[in-house]
Amino acid sequence: MINQSLTHAIEVLEFQKVLDKLEDECVSELGKSRCRELEFLPTAQAITSSFEFTEELKRFIAFKGTIALSGLKDFSQQLKLVNMGTVLKEDALYDFLTFGQLVEKLRGLKRSFKSTQFPILASLIKQLYPLEKIVNEFPSYLEAPGKIKENATPELKRINRRVDEVYAKIQDILHRLMDNSKYGSAIQERLITQRGGRYVILVKSERRRLIKGIIHDRSSTGVTLYMEPVSIVPLNNELKELWADKRAEIK
Repeated sequence: MINQSLTHAIEVLEFQKVLDKLEDECVSELGKSRCRELEFLPTAQAITSSFEFTEELKRFIAFKGTIALSGLKDFSQQLKLVNMGTVLKEDALYDFLTFGQLVEKLRGLKRSFKSTQFPILASLIKQLYPLEKIVNEFPSYLEAPGKIKENATPELKRINRRVDEVYAKIQDILHRLMDNSKYGSAIQERLITQRGGRYVILVKSERRRLIKGIIHDRSSTGVTLYMEPVSIVPLNNELKELWADKRAEIK
């Protein structure tokens, strides 16, 4: 009987429409998700406490302005991965940084008013775990939008510098090869691309013997071959090793 009465009350009060409008006002997916899970408060005391908190927030907004909550995200899945030993990607780390900045900003609010003015809000802010270590350390090796800085560590800086040097050498060798009249008739198109993480050039199938190299792929028609000239094989090898070293250093 009670459940039937509650169901009837929900329908009469159009509770779902209220939740929909509340969800529309949320600034984060986490807030929207919490709205969808809201239920009727179980006791008169819970209702009274909720009204008191609402009134307190209204007074705070009138006194200090709206509380900015942009950057609020649900990190439950990422935290599970971390507990399993998984290394998070750069964009997830950057999300943690923005979240930490939000938390520290909220914790800083408490210094702008007396606890007696807004006791419920002060109590909630007090429960926030301090994340100043994340806020202070992450910017030293992260940049927007979730990218590891090229010079985040001395080793990463060295690797990136060497990657640039090897890449420049590969580009120079391949451009000189394509510009050489000796090989001009074998070049299908003056283009440098990649196959399997290795730099290659486009060579005409019928003229492939003019250039010594490794064939990594061919076009659907078979007319064009994607060839790695032997002159850049050691450089491509080094580049792949450097990329592996970079991934390991980032982890």
